[in-house]
Amino acid sequence: MSIWKTRGKCYTYQFEYQKQRHSKSGFRTKAEAKRAQEKHRTEVRQGKTQTGMAFSEVANLYLDWSKRRHAKKTYEYKRGVFKAFLLFWGDNSMVALTPQILHRYLNTRPSNNNYNAHRKELCALISFSRNQLALPIVDICRQLQKMPIKRAEKEIPSQESIIKLLLASTPEEKALLLTILHTAGRIDEILRLTWEDVNFEKTWVRLWTRKKVGGNWKARFISMNHDLHGVLWTLWKKRLQEKWVFYNRKTVNRYNRRPKLMPGLCRRAGVRPFGFHALRHMVPSFLRDKHKINISLLQKLLGHETQGTTEIYLHVIDESEREMMEKLEGAWG
Repeated sequence: MSIWKTRGKCYTYQFEYQKQRHSKSGFRTKAEAKRAQEKHRTEVRQGKTQTGMAFSEVANLYLDWSKRRHAKKTYEYKRGVFKAFLLFWGDNSMVALTPQILHRYLNTRPSNNNYNAHRKELCALISFSRNQLALPIVDICRQLQKMPIKRAEKEIPSQESIIKLLLASTPEEKALLLTILHTAGRIDEILRLTWEDVNFEKTWVRLWTRKKVGGNWKARFISMNHDLHGVLWTLWKKRLQEKWVFYNRKTVNRYNRRPKLMPGLCRRAGVRPFGFHALRHMVPSFLRDKHKINISLLQKLLGHETQGTTEIYLHVIDESEREMMEKLEGAWG
C-alpha cells in the first residue's frame, strides 16, 4: 500500500487486491487518505465497491467521439484537461466523482480563466457520461458556478498599421492577408480554401466553418470584389497543384497553421504585434464606422449565429449613441 502527494497538493492512495489496482485522490491530509484507503480496502474485500467505468475509460470514449466531432485544437485541449485531472484524482470509477472532488481540483487551477475552461471540459465529459453512456452520475456542474473574469479588450489595428504590414510582406504573405481582409474570414477558414471554393465566373468565395451548434461543417458565400479577384487570379495562374489555394511546398499539402507569420511580420513592419483574428475584427469595425453598413449584413459576412456575437466585433460607437450623449451637453452648468 502507498500514499503520496500529487501536484495538486492533495494526497492519493493506491493498493492492490487480487492483482487488481485501486486508487483514489483528492485528500487534504495524509491521515485522511490513510483512513479512506483502509475503508476502501475493506469494501473491496467484502465486495462492496462501486462498480462502473473508470475515469480513463470514459475519457477515452469521449475523446474518440470528440476527435470526429471537433476541431483538432479543441480535441487536444480536452485531452490535456483530462490528463491533468487524472493525475490529480487517479483512475477511479466515474460514478465516484463528487462535487467536492471537482471543486478541489478546480481550486488548483492557476487563474479564473483556466478554472472556467477546465470546468467546461469536465462538465462536457460528465454530460457525455450521463446522456450517452447512461452512467448514474449526479449533474455536478449545476453545483459549481463559473468564476468571474475580466475579458481583455481586443485591440484593433489601425488602417495605417495594416498598410505597413502589407508593404513589409512577401507576395505570398500579402495574398493571405488580403484574402482575410476581403472576406473577414477566420485564418482556419482561409487556409482550408480549395479552388472548388473559388468561383471566378460568378465572383464568390465559399468559406467553411465548424464553429456551429453540433459541430457540423457549414458554408457561407462571400462576394468577391475586384481586389480579391485580382489576388486569387494571380494565385490561380501561378498554382503548383489543383486543390489548395494556399499551398505549402514543404509539406506538399495545405498550411494547417501559420503561428509564426504574424509576430515576425509585425516586427518587420514596425507595428504593435497583433494576430490574424485582429484582422477579422478590423473589417466589420471599418465597414460600420466608415460606411455605416447594417449590422445584419455584417452578421452574414462574419457567419455569426446571433447578432449579439457580431456586436462584440464592432469596436465603434453608434452615431445614435453619440447624438444621445450630446443631449447632456450643458445640462448641468
